[in-house]
Amino acid sequence: KILVAVGTRPPVLNAVPWQTAFVALAEHLPGITETVLARSPDLVGTQGAPPAAVEAETVPSPPAEAPEPPLVPPAPFAPTTDEPTLDAALEPVLRRMERVRLRREFVRELLHKGEVLDPNEVALRWAGMPNKNERAATTEVLDALADAKFLARNGDLYRVLREP
Repeated sequence: KILVAVGTRPPVLNAVPWQTAFVALAEHLPGITETVLARSPDLVGTQGAPPAAVEAETVPSPPAEAPEPPLVPPAPFAPTTDEPTLDAALEPVLRRMERVRLRREFVRELLHKGEVLDPNEVALRWAGMPNKNERAATTEVLDALADAKFLARNGDLYRVLREP
């Protein structure tokens, strides 16, 4: 019904009443969900098509009159005992992470030295189609990591300075 609605744009869409229950179940049992969808791709309208690859070039570039600032290379990293751990860095935002179901393991997997993180892309990776609350939580987590010197913020992007 959703795919037909996108194509025909009716003013009102009455989706499947059990959709919320199925989505919640799928979040709690991802292995079973993947198995069911692999065997029955017609449930989501893919007709067995392979997943589309997402390329970095599909991200729209900023307007020509406002060029993106260049990323500053990270300063050489010399570990000290004064630097907070990942758990300590995430402490101020842990409650928020729990509410939006953003796992520490996911955040840990993001931190590869030298990598550049876009908050919108990060939100898409963990939330699928993130709402404004999930996007805001992503930015708060990345800011907390920047405060703890795991990341360096440059405009809307973050560069990973060190790994946990």
